[in-house]
Amino acid sequence: MKESISKFKQFITENKFVLALLIFLLVALDIYVLTKISFIFDPIMVIIATIAAPIILAGIAYYLFNPLIDWLEGKGWKRGWSIALLYVIITGVIVLIFSFIVPAVKDQIVSLVKTFPSYWDKVVAKFNEFSESPLFDQVKDKVQGNLSEITKTISEKGGSVVSSAVDSIGNVVGTVTEVVLAIVTTPLVLFYLLKDGKKLPDYLLKIVASQLTRTHTPSITRI
Repeated sequence: MKESISKFKQFITENKFVLALLIFLLVALDIYVLTKISFIFDPIMVIIATIAAPIILAGIAYYLFNPLIDWLEGKGWKRGWSIALLYVIITGVIVLIFSFIVPAVKDQIVSLVKTFPSYWDKVVAKFNEFSESPLFDQVKDKVQGNLSEITKTISEKGGSVVSSAVDSIGNVVGTVTEVVLAIVTTPLVLFYLLKDGKKLPDYLLKIVASQLTRTHTPSITRI
């Protein structure tokens, strides 16, 4: 019995085609199972998506601004004051940009509000002109003839439209929330990266080393 099992095991391990087929089947089975229980990972993916954006943005900003902070630190500035100066400069640039953008947008909105009545009058005039034409009477007769069908269609489609609208609003709210969280969180993450980012690799190595020590200590003790 043991000999037959060993031969079967040897056949699988030495036959590359069978081994590759077995690996493929296992991967396919894993993918199939994951597709059936994907809802379990939805909260995790939401958390990862929420955290990922600030970390990625802060990481990019760190590699952009860290040389400047190092240069200021080399000139005798304390690292904390250098970071504060950087934040003041960035805030000033943002305020300056908005000082140019906001008035332009405001002027466009005011212009639109002022010209809206004239546009509305033109629309009303065109509608009145259309309502006096024979074509309007034909359209009116067709609409009245199919009024019941139109009402039925609206009632049938109304639920799906409302559901789609609610889903769209939820998606917009979720996106806005993620953007706001990223805007609020990124400066905080960037501050700590600029302040103690150089210590992060050593800190992670210490954590990994301590975990490895805890894992292998019992086996070493047994030996």
